Amino acid sequence: MSIFGFKINFTLLLLSLTLLACSAPENPPSVLEEPQESDISRILDSLILEAENRDLYTFKPKLNTLSIIFIDNPLMKTTGQCVKKDRFHKKNIISLNKSNWALLTDSEKEKLLAHEIGHCILNKKDSHGIMAKHGVNKVITDENYKILRTKLFDDFFSNTQESL
Repeated sequence: MSIFGFKINFTLLLLSLTLLACSAPENPPSVLEEPQESDISRILDSLILEAENRDLYTFKPKLNTLSIIFIDNPLMKTTGQCVKKDRFHKKNIISLNKSNWALLTDSEKEKLLAHEIGHCILNKKDSHGIMAKHGVNKVITDENYKILRTKLFDDFFSNTQESL
């Protein structure tokens, strides 16, 4: 019985050590917030206002041809991508990497969403400004973005009347 008692005590000791080793640290890392629909709505409202300030009133209805989804896929290498409407997709789709989205600043979120909408709705190619390839987060810093925002959106919405 003492052997059996020893086994139980030894097992409890191992279990206790395992639980202590797996316990949460005193300062746990911050948990990523779930992507908020309010982020998307706020950004879309801002983009609609930018379009309407340029008399592009067909931009808002075009947004109805778009679905925005969050994907939790570690293999997704980009923060966002546009999948154009085709025989397999009834709408244009913007896929956003949920983990990366949570790490972006508000201006980075706006730049990214504008960039992907540029592909999906305005049929723009990667070139410069908001449409710069891989430039959504790196080429235009938050400080420059605040200064250049109007000019960037003038360029973004230029020559789009035909496509809208």
